Amino acid sequence: MNPTESLEHLFQRIDSRSTRFRPKSSELIDAGLSVVELYVGLPECDRRAISGEVSPEVGKKLIAIGSFMAEEAMNTNEPKWIQASVLVHVIEDFKDDYRENIRRLILARYAAEKIGANMGSVIDGVMPYSSERAARFLEGFRDRDGSLNELVSFGVRADFSDGRFKFVPA
Repeated sequence: MNPTESLEHLFQRIDSRSTRFRPKSSELIDAGLSVVELYVGLPECDRRAISGEVSPEVGKKLIAIGSFMAEEAMNTNEPKWIQASVLVHVIEDFKDDYRENIRRLILARYAAEKIGANMGSVIDGVMPYSSERAARFLEGFRDRDGSLNELVSFGVRADFSDGRFKFVPA
């Protein structure tokens, strides 16, 4: 199976799952990580085609998975999850409602700060994979005043229970 077919298969798998509630297993974030890994290995023309073909439903699920990846970063202290969380936004390409992307990127930024990762460096690192549209939004997010990025401003807080971090309504 070539990488493009593998991505399509992963998108179908993601589309068949609900992201409305936090998943009980790591299946969704692992599928999201596989999507990201395959995506960055593609030539630019294929990446653009894939982003253009992501349905609104799959796009919404990808950015939801990005939130779960931010939680995973805090729970494992692994920066790869922050990068993957940002890359799902690149793949979705800020197509539906960029405000939802920003709201979810706030979670990734919080997680990055929590584990000592530099969100600006993460964003700069994903720029080669970004469309012009995604790059504009990511640069705007990277450069915005930090006071705009408080979890409470978005009605969210980080909770630690049962030995794990998770984002919950404030």
